[in-house]
Amino acid sequence: MKTQACILALLLLGSFLTSSAQTRTDPKMIGDPFFELPEEAAAAGIEGRIVISLKVDKEGKPESAEVVAGPEWPCKSNPKKELEAVRKAARDYALGLKFEPATENGKPASANILVTISTGRALDQLKRQSKASENAPTGRPFFIRAGVVNGKALSLPKPEYPRNARGNSVVQVAVLVGEDGNVERAGAFSGHPSLHESARDAACKARFQPTTLQGSPIKVYGSLTYNFVGPRP
Repeated sequence: MKTQACILALLLLGSFLTSSAQTRTDPKMIGDPFFELPEEAAAAGIEGRIVISLKVDKEGKPESAEVVAGPEWPCKSNPKKELEAVRKAARDYALGLKFEPATENGKPASANILVTISTGRALDQLKRQSKASENAPTGRPFFIRAGVVNGKALSLPKPEYPRNARGNSVVQVAVLVGEDGNVERAGAFSGHPSLHESARDAACKARFQPTTLQGSPIKVYGSLTYNFVGPRP
């Protein structure tokens, strides 16, 4: 069962096309689609950004989709069933998108792109930012955005390098820091997928000085960056 209210998906398209002397254009999305977050996932506290690798054919039709990062979920839980439901919903959503095909020298071409879906409070924050220029009145925010917060941590445990991983990679993890300075929710949104779990586990153990706004404690939404250096061959 899914939530009755649809969550608008904000899409960021990033091309994997290699640069050359040829003239190429990226696929352009057609329409204004909506993404439905499964009800059980919302109840489990799952939200944030979901990054999907999508292959689009010469006719603008998605051929394959794979979730490569996200979403976020509470640190003290392991909602495997609900996470799989979210990722399946995201894959199905991406495969249902429609595009004007990419072109190469004026002819239709296939392409690989990244589609990023923002849900929950991450989406709410984007909406507030888009309305900022309108000077719309706003009340006290649920959280304040802080960017990269590595330097603000009182305790920042290092992640372990997984045995099944190879090579070097920078992994970014979105974190929601609670009013007490503990990380409440986390989810990796960039870097090699084989390192996401280790980075997220380390992020959940980070500790921060509580933040206040106008004298009252407030949550902080930011990101932690981890540099993984693989073992030498």
